[in-house]
Amino acid sequence: LGNISKQILSRPKIRDKFVPVIRSDYKVIQSYKYVKKEEKLQCNISVICGKDDHLTKQSFYGWDKFTSMKCDYVQYDGGHFFGEVRRKELSSYIKNVLSEYE
Repeated sequence: LGNISKQILSRPKIRDKFVPVIRSDYKVIQSYKYVKKEEKLQCNISVICGKDDHLTKQSFYGWDKFTSMKCDYVQYDGGHFFGEVRRKELSSYIKNVLSEYE
């Protein structure tokens, strides 16, 4: 997905720590089964992704069907790991959303 540096992958001790974690993540993703619930969430939802993230394009919209409240869709420039590049903008957005609950 473009976030693991070649330096990490070329060092067996470090790589061997990451590979099992990544494999576990993929197992969870592949084995997850959605169970539809009639009751909607009673909270706002913020859906955030990178504009160039090919993994989330198909599942980005549609989250509003899971809540009876507000659903915001926000996209930032970047791919799957846009948050590392857009950290300040993302942090600011999250801070603004959470400030609504003070």
